[in-house]
Amino acid sequence: MMDYTNDAIRKVTSELRDEIWREQIQQQDNEIFRPVPYPDPNHPCTWRVTLSMTFDSRQIINLDLNGEVVLGRNTDPESSILNSVDAAQLGVSRRHALLRPTDKHLYLIDQGSTNGTWINGHAIGANAPYSVSNGDIVKLGRLEFVIKIINRPGTLPEPQEHRDMAESLASIACTITSHLDLEQALTEAMNMVMSFTPSDEITIWLVDEYTGELVLQSVQGERDSRVHRLPINDTLAGKVVRSGQPLRVHRDTGDPIKIKTGYLVEAVIYVPLSAGGMTFGVLSAAHRRPGEIFTERDERIMSYIADLTAVAVQNARLYRVAHDSLTRHIKVVTALRYGLSFEMRNLLKAAQGYAGLLQGTRGLDIDTRELVNTILEAGTEMHHLSVRMIQSTALCEEPMLDISPLDVTDVIAKAIETQAEAAQRQQITFDCQTVGEAYLIQADGRLLQSGIQALLDNAIKFSSPESVVTVIVNYSYDGTLIQVCDSGVGIPEQDLPDLFTKFRRGPQLTGMRAGLGLGLEIARTAIGAHHGTINARNREDGGAEFSIRLPGKLRVK
Repeated sequence: MMDYTNDAIRKVTSELRDEIWREQIQQQDNEIFRPVPYPDPNHPCTWRVTLSMTFDSRQIINLDLNGEVVLGRNTDPESSILNSVDAAQLGVSRRHALLRPTDKHLYLIDQGSTNGTWINGHAIGANAPYSVSNGDIVKLGRLEFVIKIINRPGTLPEPQEHRDMAESLASIACTITSHLDLEQALTEAMNMVMSFTPSDEITIWLVDEYTGELVLQSVQGERDSRVHRLPINDTLAGKVVRSGQPLRVHRDTGDPIKIKTGYLVEAVIYVPLSAGGMTFGVLSAAHRRPGEIFTERDERIMSYIADLTAVAVQNARLYRVAHDSLTRHIKVVTALRYGLSFEMRNLLKAAQGYAGLLQGTRGLDIDTRELVNTILEAGTEMHHLSVRMIQSTALCEEPMLDISPLDVTDVIAKAIETQAEAAQRQQITFDCQTVGEAYLIQADGRLLQSGIQALLDNAIKFSSPESVVTVIVNYSYDGTLIQVCDSGVGIPEQDLPDLFTKFRRGPQLTGMRAGLGLGLEIARTAIGAHHGTINARNREDGGAEFSIRLPGKLRVK
């Protein structure tokens, strides 16, 4: 039996949130909406939106969008949108993201911000457009708000015979398949049917995989749908599912047609939603215009829309499966991190403490003392592994950067200091070199140090005893280049393309400290958070070379 508890809670929460929002909209009827980016009335509003801050719902920003708008912090109060909500204190970049209105969508585009952009808890990539919907929760750094869409451009204009149909169909395809949310995709499909056919009511039915019945998934135009489930047998929609063919019905004479949702109509059309040779739903349209029927042209258009809707439904289902799997994965990783950070560390410290007390006891024989030393060494290795595992669990999240001006050479010096004991055990020395005129960069020192530290740890691990690990920092106008070179066995050529894949481990060398194979992924994540790149190659004279490139935009002016 399926558990609908969470869905029910989300539904009630959504309805309550919408009710509160409707009350807020009534209160905002007399409020002023700021036209942006053009205050000139010659630039008409295309989207009317409200940004409601989650930390204080009384802080609301009302906007009439008449073009592309920058979301960021700015010292100029005339051009800034977010200054009133202390954006600078909440990790918002100067040009953090864009709101780009189009005829059909309102897009949010991250502009390579320092602290990232999230929609409904999911980080979005830089310079890629993401469609936002009414009620979406947007987070810029630590600034979080709910975006409410009050008015939007109308749907596609009524079709005209002279209009280029190819252009119209391409527009339909982009509109429907651009959504990964099932409800949004179905809404767009119904909008298209309403725009291109003489329809008063649109319904979409999907087959319940457990009962085989048709379930009303989405509806447009009906005031109150009286029926939410249909049997496959003895219904027109069920006939379309069984045959996989469209069906048109209209009244010739006599009484109007009574469809299963309880309404009297003049004409109705059903087209199948099919994929992989199987019909899993029906798109239906009906109207009450006396004497009018659905034509073959209407059927062709609806069939085309239905094919695109079927693709969108499959994509949305796959996305939901992946999203649910990721959610479960994050829950497990969070529990693992808690266990490693508190429970395991406490137990490990207790074991090492007791072993240390035993080591200080007088009169122990040689065998017992060696056993105690082995326990302490194993405890040290376990501590190292637990720290690395805690770092690895953080890879499931987008890092929140704590940016400040810093000297890269100081960061490298601190990273080397943390690796001094491991290097000393193998009698490895560090050779640090600087090229060019040093300058400060804006970066997260802790995160950057962890990335460099992971490369140093890797170099020590694969270097032969009594060798040298070289670290070179090259300052230039275009950015900062950091190279970590060792004189070890090098990297197998077949492993170079996948070197930064998670959980890929190199060859286990004799006497090597145990590891998880995550050091390079930690380095990649740390450098990527600063919009940098990391690469590896084998040196001609032996050993491996890892290169970090930090962009010039991090340079403190």
